[in-house]
Amino acid sequence: MNKLNKAMKLKSSNTVAVTIKLGILAGIYISFGSLLYSIMLTVDGNANLIKLLGAILFTIGLNFVVFFKAQLFTGNNLMIFSLFTKELNLKKILRNWLLVYIGNFFGAILFSSFIYFFIKFIPGLTTKLISIASTKVSYNFDTAFLKALYCNFLVCLAIYFGITFEKKINKIIGIVIPITAFVYLGFEHSIANMFLIPLGLYSSPVFGTQIPIQFLENIVPVTLGNIFGGTLFSLIVFGVFTIKKYK
Repeated sequence: MNKLNKAMKLKSSNTVAVTIKLGILAGIYISFGSLLYSIMLTVDGNANLIKLLGAILFTIGLNFVVFFKAQLFTGNNLMIFSLFTKELNLKKILRNWLLVYIGNFFGAILFSSFIYFFIKFIPGLTTKLISIASTKVSYNFDTAFLKALYCNFLVCLAIYFGITFEKKINKIIGIVIPITAFVYLGFEHSIANMFLIPLGLYSSPVFGTQIPIQFLENIVPVTLGNIFGGTLFSLIVFGVFTIKKYK
């Protein structure tokens, strides 16, 4: 409990400039993981195995976030735990979330803008990115919300392991397993979608002026679902620690 509180308090104490900078880095890291996943899906072979390998590659992004101490909005939803323990107040949490979300967005858009000019050199990647983005924007509000809730429960589990485990190998394993699960199961991650949806839609001639609307129709329920998933995980962890405390 102390490790988690200490990590969350440290994240909330950074200056505006540092918080946004670390948010931008996290946006780039997650986008990089999303790109590796997308590239893997272009490989011929057993579809389930290829998808599993792609999901494992995606975890590189979150490992970078944890080991390089970047700030990721979905991981920082764990700050709700520190709200329950009264180590942080709601104002500090919301301030951090807003700054990190902005940083993550700029990082994802920056990376997608850079990659946009190179995806055509990887056979099948443009088609795959269009397919991924089209699928994501096809979800209704409830589906996107639930997929996002499940996603961030697993993301927060991975971040929790990354913070509380001592050995690096344990941290890596603790990150890889839940993140691989969420990607393989097709759950929704708001920051990954900030990279995948714009890149996929802009690569398609179909969407045109509808891109901002399609993006928002996905990112709003997914962001809300991520917050609820992080809150649910934080509540469970707080409950477990409370039970242990009074045993």
